[in-house]
Amino acid sequence: MINLKELHTDDFSMNSGRLFREQMIENFKAIEQEFNDLRGEIDSEERDRKSEDTKLNGRIDNTNARLDNLDKQKATHDEVKNLHDELLLRIKHIYLGTDKQAIRDVILQMKEKGEI
Repeated sequence: MINLKELHTDDFSMNSGRLFREQMIENFKAIEQEFNDLRGEIDSEERDRKSEDTKLNGRIDNTNARLDNLDKQKATHDEVKNLHDELLLRIKHIYLGTDKQAIRDVILQMKEKGEI
């Protein structure tokens, strides 16, 4: 940060044009150095922020992927449960002799073997 005592404010040499110019040049150099220092700090903060944003986006993407995977597992679980329920119902119909397709299949097999 600029030390205000370094800047020429009240002590300008008004009698010598050359000394006045030199004092103005010193002021501008001090201000330029302060500007460059601040720009460096801002750039550093921006890089740090972008790095943190990248990390956070990675964590968000990872979390979304895990949630998608959970949704797929749930869908798979639901599909397996539905298939299980359908198979149980089919087994029940076959056991009770009410599954027409199973009865037809048995009759055709018996005909092929000559049992009927």
